[in-house]
Amino acid sequence: MMINRRLNQRILRRMNYISDQSGIMNRYLREQENWKAHLENTKNYIAGFISRKGFKTISFLGSGWLLDVPLDFLMEHAEKVFLYDIFHPVQVRHKLRNDSKFKFVETDITGGLILETYDFYRKFKKDRKIPEMNKMNFYEFSPQIQTDCYVSLNILNQLDILIVDFLKKKGIGDETDYAVLRSEIQKVHIASLPKGKSCLIADYEEVITDKDQNTPLKKNLVFTPLPDGQNIQEWRWDFDLSGTYNIGRTTAFNVIAMEI
Repeated sequence: MMINRRLNQRILRRMNYISDQSGIMNRYLREQENWKAHLENTKNYIAGFISRKGFKTISFLGSGWLLDVPLDFLMEHAEKVFLYDIFHPVQVRHKLRNDSKFKFVETDITGGLILETYDFYRKFKKDRKIPEMNKMNFYEFSPQIQTDCYVSLNILNQLDILIVDFLKKKGIGDETDYAVLRSEIQKVHIASLPKGKSCLIADYEEVITDKDQNTPLKKNLVFTPLPDGQNIQEWRWDFDLSGTYNIGRTTAFNVIAMEI
């Protein structure tokens, strides 16, 4: 489902999608050295997946700042690359402006749930009656153009966060509602990935450690069963060692990559 561009900008700003994307780059600039291993692991996994299968046209779901996209490899080996995200930074568009094999597509990877969530808020604001969240519609994301393969790029556990945060801020729903919503969003995303020609890369667990390095707190980030996969690899992403994400504590993510 494509979102009208004008409506897109207004709603995305109100739901913090634009500021969240800027925040990712700011954190990367602070943690660049610590992110290096994770980004290289991701790029190498994707390049290996594409090479072994001989894929020539690729769709990236959640391309963002392209930090974890193997651009050099794609420039040499791919015929066409579709980059899907809710918003593409100007700097990213400028970087690839002269390479016609890359196409930017701004769309809602949840399949339209962002607009539906905002409609729920508008209805609540008008009627002052909390809408029934179990009546929200979930649609599998359908890419604009079919390609040889699809890469879900560290997006699985991101799809629900800003939606749930927005509902919480507006006083819509409760923790039970949010748990169901998170699970359904992630389940539908996994179901939308074409079997036999997709790879899923996701941070599935947050590991928070205090400054004294006591037993870390672990938090699940994936609320639906992961699919059976092949060529499974796992690694640690040192996301924030400066103590600004979880104040005064370091934060790492456990990441899994698989072909499905």
